[in-house]
Amino acid sequence: MKNIIIFYILILLPLLGIGLLAKFKYLSPIEFAWAMGIYCLVYHPLISILRLVKYNKVTRSEIWLCFIPCYDWKYFSFLFFNTN
Repeated sequence: MKNIIIFYILILLPLLGIGLLAKFKYLSPIEFAWAMGIYCLVYHPLISILRLVKYNKVTRSEIWLCFIPCYDWKYFSFLFFNTN
């Protein structure tokens, strides 16, 4: 249970930061779009694949697959609900 909470913190904390920066006008709309793009296309898949590698769901040689959109959906229940 502790590991899933850490995973959620790692996934949601950057979103909270980006949202707060945008709300208080520290990010322009273009910068917000860039930040969300980096989050969605790089950060979230990387965190997800590292969790999958840690629990031996995928091998280290398959790390590049995390950057294919929707690849880790077949592991959705494991990633977010910690079920096998």
